Amino acid sequence: MTEQKPVAFIAGGVFAWLVNNTTPLVQALFLLSILDIISGLLKASITSTLSSKASYKGMLKKAYMLLIVAVGWIAQHKVGLDFGVPVDSVIAGAFCMTEILSILENAKASGVSVPGWLFERFANADKGRSDAEKTQKSA
Repeated sequence: MTEQKPVAFIAGGVFAWLVNNTTPLVQALFLLSILDIISGLLKASITSTLSSKASYKGMLKKAYMLLIVAVGWIAQHKVGLDFGVPVDSVIAGAFCMTEILSILENAKASGVSVPGWLFERFANADKGRSDAEKTQKSA
């Protein structure tokens, strides 16, 4: 029990920093990532495909997304590269679209009737992903 306390403090500190020191799109990405994890666990439970290996792999992908957002922030705010737009927000916004689509895909795979127009709206935003990314996502 004592070993879990540092992890809880670190997680709480990261969450507090995210809420107080990041842009709304970065905050949205963080929250959508949590919702996507929950929707993935629900889908896996409903479809009897729950796998700790798949969950772990998904968590690592989420960590990479946040890492890429952080690199954008560092490039702009610490390295001083001027892109003319808040890079972390642009990157986070793109990842938000992917997270929303993933949540809708999980719902659909779980038997939830997702309105076609809603799914199509976010699927169109997904057209920028490569075929390899789409294959990897569905695996």
